[in-house]
Amino acid sequence: MEHVVFFPAPDRSPAFRRFPDLDQALRFVEHLRNVENVTEASVYALTEVPLSFRAWYRVEVPSTHESNGFGPQIPSEPRTVAEAIEAMGSATGIVVPDEPLGVPPVAPVTPSPVAVAPPAATQPVVEPNQEIAPAENGRRGLGFFAR
Repeated sequence: MEHVVFFPAPDRSPAFRRFPDLDQALRFVEHLRNVENVTEASVYALTEVPLSFRAWYRVEVPSTHESNGFGPQIPSEPRTVAEAIEAMGSATGIVVPDEPLGVPPVAPVTPSPVAVAPPAATQPVVEPNQEIAPAENGRRGLGFFAR
């Protein structure tokens, strides 16, 4: 049975090595401790995890015009990833479409000059006989800091 040894590399990044049996893994841990002064090593047994594949069925209730058999059979757009994969005809979930999926080709953009308007005047225009009233009765407001 294969074993793996996890240990910190000299730059303190995580590292690992695989060994075909436990004896070789233990010899490597001894080397790490005695020669390279590594104290944080761990050994794990690698065992295969059994997998089983099962068929996946989806049950749907047909709409009213489809249930009587007289209405037009219009294929619906896939609403989930699983339906999109089924529509593409993939049993593994790996989809390689023949054409791009709904992405129209993009036309290249040609640069063109842009007219920029001058900034608007921000100061008010004062007429000669107009009297300007001071804000807050001659005191400047401090807003939040006035309290």
